[in-house]
Amino acid sequence: MARLGWVILLAGALAACSTAAPPTPSPIPSLPPVTSSPVTTTQPPVTPSPLHSLPPDTPSPVATLPPETPAPTATATATASPAPTETTSPPAQQQVLAVAAGDAHTCALLADGRVMCWGMNESGQLGDGSTRSRSKPVEVVGMSDATAITAGVAHSCALLADGRVMCWGLNYLGQLGDGTHTDSATPVEVVDLDGATAVSAGSLHTCALLTGGGVSCWGSLDDSEMMEGWTVDRSRPDEVAGLENATAIDAYGDHTCALLPDGRVACWGMNYSGELGDGSTRDRETPVEVVGITDATAISAGNDHSCALLAGGQIMCWGGNYFGELGDGSTDDRLTPVEVLGVSDATAVSAGFGFTCALLPEGLISCWGSNSYGQLGDGSTDDHTTAVEVADLSDATAISAGGSHTCAVLVGGRVMCWGQNVNGQLGDGSHRDRSTPVQVVGLSGQT
Repeated sequence: MARLGWVILLAGALAACSTAAPPTPSPIPSLPPVTSSPVTTTQPPVTPSPLHSLPPDTPSPVATLPPETPAPTATATATASPAPTETTSPPAQQQVLAVAAGDAHTCALLADGRVMCWGMNESGQLGDGSTRSRSKPVEVVGMSDATAITAGVAHSCALLADGRVMCWGLNYLGQLGDGTHTDSATPVEVVDLDGATAVSAGSLHTCALLTGGGVSCWGSLDDSEMMEGWTVDRSRPDEVAGLENATAIDAYGDHTCALLPDGRVACWGMNYSGELGDGSTRDRETPVEVVGITDATAISAGNDHSCALLAGGQIMCWGGNYFGELGDGSTDDRLTPVEVLGVSDATAVSAGFGFTCALLPEGLISCWGSNSYGQLGDGSTDDHTTAVEVADLSDATAISAGGSHTCAVLVGGRVMCWGQNVNGQLGDGSHRDRSTPVQVVGLSGQT
């Protein structure tokens, strides 16, 4: 789901100095198995691995380049091939199936398995073979059979039809998973990974859900590792201990959450704002159960908060709440889940950097939290601690909240975005912030 994480040392200090926490909950391995799950729970024991946690994000970097001026080349960037022009677009018959909003870039999955991206590209996260930022979609090189996409701070990944994962962009902490620390402006294959069924990019790490319910992650995964100068190589996937029956995953910032088959949720990583939901601010090296969640149907991890969609359509959120991103009418951090006010019939949820959005019946969208750039879409730039409706939008089928912008797929495959646009992440051909939705140009179904 702009934060290269230069507050790592501060986050470690905060975690170390936190006040006394409630009793430590039982780690996920001790929870009773779910016999009704369609996912096998009899896999061989998994050898515990170090914590897959991440540095906290920082707000979206503000580009100072004029429109379409080449962005500075990222360190150790792979050799770039000739860049396509911004008029590159898919055939009109191809619809958009999904959209993924990163920190300052966005990607869209097309029905024919190709991927288009736009926005910031200084590390090659658009995958077009260049490091030139784009205000209109360009095609990811060599991608023809993607089934899912995800966007992080400065890297992107795609799940392929055969269960492989391809990633591109920033890689200085190994978040591309190809066994190197070299940035790549075109997709590279994640090594030592077979049978992935889902993929999710955090700030500086990536995780994949595997056949059977296991989870593997790579990149910046362990706070102690970071404090010691990254002495352990995480440029290859490493299996998360204690997860054998997950049905969904979501990574953002410096933590990751997994949905379990019986509706429980488990999270791990850094916990300086309570984003793990276990009633403490203690970082966790292995998954712990979120308190009080027993009927979740979907999950979403934000920068320092997390949310779960319940079977009845309510949304519960926990963690940091500086901007009101938990939606409970306050700005108080919460170590355990609280209910989002005014939302009772949601069908999807997406947590971004300091804000959250929900998809509602009839294609409506409501958002709450930080709104400095208009990312809540209500026509203002005022923060909101409770849900407000996105203006002029009524036929959305999917949503994605990013760093300071939001995007939605509409009926017919069109894509609308709103919020910060200094890097062209809204895809409307401009660099103007928008507090109401604008249409992405150059995609199928777009005019």
